[in-house]
Amino acid sequence: MTTYPSKIGSGLVAIFVVILGGIALLMAFQAAWVGLGIIALVSAFIIHLFMTTYYQIEEKTLRVRCGFLVDQRIDITQITSVSETNNPISSPATSLDRLEICYKPHGSVIISPKDKKGFIQHLLTLQPNIEVRLKT
Repeated sequence: MTTYPSKIGSGLVAIFVVILGGIALLMAFQAAWVGLGIIALVSAFIIHLFMTTYYQIEEKTLRVRCGFLVDQRIDITQITSVSETNNPISSPATSLDRLEICYKPHGSVIISPKDKKGFIQHLLTLQPNIEVRLKT
């Protein structure tokens, strides 16, 4: 079993810091301690998701894990393509430097492994017919 941690993108981190930090400052200036506590809980939840997002390849299965929200298993023999994307849609990816994996019959998932090239190479050793589309 090989585990590929998710790349943590500074852009996503900055967005969360600015939004949650701004709201927290506003709550603190208004002495809204309950609201500040809620912001702290939301921040802890987001940090947990960032720290527990990873992708595992074991035999012929790709496992996509994101905290306790996502635990998806994909049969690698069903993967048809891997493409680079910067699609900001909600997904188990902690960076905007992403890969979209399409698989049969009509599924897809967007992920962000830190070692994209190693991850793709590993998939290709198990399923050489995967179409790989990388940006130049």
